[in-house]
Amino acid sequence: MITSFYAAIMGLMFLWLSINVIKTRRRFNVGIGDAENIDIKRAVRAQANFSEYTPLFLILLGYAEYNHLW
Repeated sequence: MITSFYAAIMGLMFLWLSINVIKTRRRFNVGIGDAENIDIKRAVRAQANFSEYTPLFLILLGYAEYNHLW
C-alpha cells in the first residue's frame, strides 16, 4: 500500500519533469541534444537523475514494506 502510494506520486513527478524538459526544448528550439544550453542540460539531467534513482527507491521500499519494517 505504501509503495503504491509513493509510486503514484513519483509517476506524477516524472510527468512534471518530462513536461518541463519539453517546455525548455521548445523555448530554445532544440529537438535533439542540448545545444550546449545550460537550461536544457539542467532540465534533462533532473529528469534523468529522477528516472535513474526512483526505481531503486521503489524496489527498496517494496522490500521494506514486504518485510513489515514499518
